Amino acid sequence: MASALDTISHQTSFVRSPYFLELMERGARYLENGWALNLMGPSGVGKTSLARILAQDLKIPTQFVQGHSEMSITDLVGGYQGYRYHKVVDNFIRDVLKVDQRVQSHWTEGWLSQAVKYGHAVVFDEFNRAPFEIQSVFLAILQEHVLPISKVGHNQIIPVHPNFRLILTCGLPDQVGTYPILEGLWDRIITVSMDTLDEESEILIVATHSQLPQEESVGIVHLIRHIRQQNSSSRRQKSSPPLTSPSIRIGVILALLLKAEGWSLVHKKYPVSFPQIIKDILGPFNRVTLKEIEDFLNKKD
Repeated sequence: MASALDTISHQTSFVRSPYFLELMERGARYLENGWALNLMGPSGVGKTSLARILAQDLKIPTQFVQGHSEMSITDLVGGYQGYRYHKVVDNFIRDVLKVDQRVQSHWTEGWLSQAVKYGHAVVFDEFNRAPFEIQSVFLAILQEHVLPISKVGHNQIIPVHPNFRLILTCGLPDQVGTYPILEGLWDRIITVSMDTLDEESEILIVATHSQLPQEESVGIVHLIRHIRQQNSSSRRQKSSPPLTSPSIRIGVILALLLKAEGWSLVHKKYPVSFPQIIKDILGPFNRVTLKEIEDFLNKKD
């Protein structure tokens, strides 16, 4: 029997629904005119996939990087990596020994330096998880159109190549582990907000990644949307722990499991434990009860 996880590595297709096509058209226009693009929205709405496709369509070399709190400026612009050791022993005259030795640190250029210098594209995923010192580097690039490198023994200003393009993705500002975006960046980037996906896009995503029939994909999306609605009702009441609304990733996981096991949501062909399996996949921060899942599965179409 095939494993559900076997399918994940082959998920390369990008769903070009009307919703995503419209976003692609707008994003491509901004990039073609030299603007930096920021895709902002909650987790699981396709920000990273859209960013990769937009970069791919630019048809220039692309550097992909993910932001995190441990990033340093050296990661971006470069730094001294290791040493070069040079030694010459001259004993041409037997009674005279001449030794010339030098130890020199070696400068290695960073990925951002290369992208700026040679006109590559940069996809910076989870940009607002990078600390302020990293964000300030991009402020210089977008404001002054140069990348200044100031290190001991290595001072350089790299002009930004006219073909250089920057695509950022950012989670919502209130997400744990994120930093506020520097104020000076906001009017130097074009931000496209990506909210919850429309139903048509979600159905296409589930069907594309799982290869399930359309009716099964529709059933899974309706289930996920029902759970979101239940969570939304619970969120209006003060509760702890905080609730999370399931993204379409949960729908894809569920679809892959159905495909691998040969189950059917539409024909109600699944084990008795299926409602609990759904609850397991949803994770601990969903308020939907086992009874509500069972009621949804048992309702007549």
